[in-house]
Amino acid sequence: MDEDFSKKIFETWFEPGKVVRISLKNGFILDGVLIAFYHGEDNEPYIVKWDFIYEEDFKKLGQSLEIPDSVKLTINQEDIVSVDSKY
Repeated sequence: MDEDFSKKIFETWFEPGKVVRISLKNGFILDGVLIAFYHGEDNEPYIVKWDFIYEEDFKKLGQSLEIPDSVKLTINQEDIVSVDSKY
């Protein structure tokens, strides 16, 4: 069975304040912070969606527990090609 890419992302890149670069299947590249995730069901990947905030917005808001929906993006795991450190 193939390794679950979502679990690898979680174990490597999901850390408070860690700025990452996410490459998507549509060619977009996003720089920011993964702030939350949605677990998959029994036959789904470990994580099926991620909440993400752009780096600039993260710097403005800090590690606030109250992040407005207007600055969050929800990214489907299946749309992610790669995740790397921005720095």
